Amino acid sequence: MKEIPGSKKGHENLNDESADERVPDAQGTFLTERQLARRWQVSEKKLQADRHSGSGCQYVGLNRLVRYRLSDVQAFEEVRLRTSTSTPVHDA
Repeated sequence: MKEIPGSKKGHENLNDESADERVPDAQGTFLTERQLARRWQVSEKKLQADRHSGSGCQYVGLNRLVRYRLSDVQAFEEVRLRTSTSTPVHDA
């Protein structure tokens, strides 16, 4: 069995918060819910509520896994850029 760098005896440590959880794909990179929550400085519960209400960033759901494409996150952020507090936010 090939050993994974940073793992113990070939086993992935999925709970290691210092591990790089980004997974490259054909479109770019996926972020976990935890990573996106850290990026935006919000709780994971906030992201869950946004998904439930349909107001959050697009995501990929595979069974119980939730992943966010970095390209979708960046597009979501770009649409919400404002120069003034009086500038309305337009949801895409």
